[in-house]
Amino acid sequence: MILTIMKFLKISFLSLAVFTVLMLPALPVHAELPALDIQSAYKAIVKIYTYETTPDYFLAQKSAGSGIIINNDGLVLTNYHVIADEERNDMPQETAYLICLTTAIEENPDCRYVAKLIATDKNSDIALLRIQ
Repeated sequence: MILTIMKFLKISFLSLAVFTVLMLPALPVHAELPALDIQSAYKAIVKIYTYETTPDYFLAQKSAGSGIIINNDGLVLTNYHVIADEERNDMPQETAYLICLTTAIEENPDCRYVAKLIATDKNSDIALLRIQ
C-alpha cells in the first residue's frame, strides 16, 4: 500500500516537473528575482502568507507556510495546505498571496512580492504560484 502511494506521488511530482520545464518558460516574467548560486541557495526558499477577503471586505491572514522558487520566472512550488483554507478544506473565494524573499541571512525577509495561483493538486498536496 505504501509503495503504491509513493509511486503515485513520484509520478505526480514528475508530471508537475515536466510541465514546469516544458510549458511554463515561455510565459512572461513579472518580477526581478535575485540570482542564485550554490552559496546562496537559501534565497530560493520563500515564506508564503495566504490572505482571504472577509465579509466586511478586509484581508485576514488564513495560513502561512514555505515554498521554493523553482525557476527564474518566479514559479514557487509549495504545498496545497499552505494556500487552501484549513477550516473549510478548500480554496477561498478571494485570496491574496504575499511572498517573502530572503536576501541575507542576517536581515529580515523582503515581503514586497505578491503571487498568483497557477495550479493545484489537492491529492498530492502540491500548489504552484507565480511571483508577480
